[in-house]
Amino acid sequence: MSYIIFCAVLIVNIYWIVSSSVLPFIDLPFRLAESQIVKEYSNADFRFREYYLIPTYLKSNTFHTYFCSLEIFGDVETANKIYYTLYVIILPLSVMYLIRKINGNIFYSLLSILYLVNHNVHWGFTGYTMSVPVLFLTFGFYHEYFINKKNKYLTVIFLSWLLLFFLHFQSVLFAFLLFFVLCIFFCYRKLIAGLILSVPVLILMYHSYNADSESVSTISYLTNYYFTDFLASFLKRLRIFFILDNFFLFDSVKGILYSLFISLLIFISFIFSAIKLIKTRIKTEYNYIFVILCVTAGCYLLLPDNINGQNIIYERYSAIIFILMIVIISITVKFRREVPAYIIICVLCLSHSIVIVDYMLDFRAKTSDFTADIIPQIPGKTLAGIIYDNDFRGRKVYTHFPMFYTVRNDGITAGIVDYRFGLIKRKASKTDLPQYLEWNENGTDYNEYYKNVNYLLIKSNSPGEFINFKLINHSGQWYLFENIMPDIQSRLK
Repeated sequence: MSYIIFCAVLIVNIYWIVSSSVLPFIDLPFRLAESQIVKEYSNADFRFREYYLIPTYLKSNTFHTYFCSLEIFGDVETANKIYYTLYVIILPLSVMYLIRKINGNIFYSLLSILYLVNHNVHWGFTGYTMSVPVLFLTFGFYHEYFINKKNKYLTVIFLSWLLLFFLHFQSVLFAFLLFFVLCIFFCYRKLIAGLILSVPVLILMYHSYNADSESVSTISYLTNYYFTDFLASFLKRLRIFFILDNFFLFDSVKGILYSLFISLLIFISFIFSAIKLIKTRIKTEYNYIFVILCVTAGCYLLLPDNINGQNIIYERYSAIIFILMIVIISITVKFRREVPAYIIICVLCLSHSIVIVDYMLDFRAKTSDFTADIIPQIPGKTLAGIIYDNDFRGRKVYTHFPMFYTVRNDGITAGIVDYRFGLIKRKASKTDLPQYLEWNENGTDYNEYYKNVNYLLIKSNSPGEFINFKLINHSGQWYLFENIMPDIQSRLK
């Protein structure tokens, strides 16, 4: 019966993936556009090589890009649905794997659904999203290696490091940190083997990071941060810890209260479990999971909010912390084998899944006016977006929607380049392809700023008029303007 419930929860969450034409994940259109450029970069029928560069394919944070650009999927949006479907399946299974390793009750892995659409998923961090279940699998591999003394798992650990490198740079750094901390706690003699094994991945990391080097030193940036901004940031991260991962599912105060309810439920159960473990003399295998939790919590408490070129750093660990709490709860809850516990878990996870489906269906209704013909049908032209009305349940989720011109019609979109750690780099000048203004800036003369692009895609209740552009299409809040300046018109021919 428990497996039936488990499958039912997964099916409910797979439904919102396959039934949605677009998902409310902020950076996702940007990631899909990168995949489309990689997929068609050598295609002479399009103009990607004129505007974009790919200095190296050997980069971190590229797994989703390469996955979605595979020819076997036909188009990148279909591939993306498969990617997120795999994520929905793998996350609870990876938690189940870790719980099994430490002899917990595997049914509690279902509670990981409460953090399925977490802060990273909401932001559209596609690589980091998938790295979370891979990290939990890696935690299980570490258990086999350090606690069960199975040295053959060192090869599996190396492969997980490679996978984490391509998923997300920060995730493989975290995996390294955790490995060496576990060496100190459980077997310092394994440190040399870990160092040797890490060398190939470290070389890849150096190559990837060096490709995006900037004049501003990361070390000097961090030094300044810890001396000037850390204290204020520390207080902020404590305030948002319990609401970070689910607050966006509802608007305003309702979202905060809903997220707080889920987080406090897990946290209070965890405190109960931790006290019980301490009173009953924690076994080595339980020490192991507490070490992982403490290291993860340390990352949340001590890492900066951003470095030059990389934003939202410490926030990425909150979901991992709460899922680790669930793992510890699975060991010790007194009535873990009783029917009431199963009923509570089933009701909680099914209810939360319905909340997610409602969120997704509402977004599908709100984006029904984003039709296929609202973006230009001619490939290879330039387009910029101006998102005046950017709100969905209090969150700015439409920012990168103009990039669907690249995703669906192989257009050239402002906004794909000019990111420090992005795979796609700028080839065209900022005159030919202006830098995208992601967040509306008061006082900007967009008519002048975007005067050299072929199209403007605007989301607004009242877009106003643009001297050099004429309205050529309209659907709901979306307006498509075409540049009427003679020199720009010549590019359309």
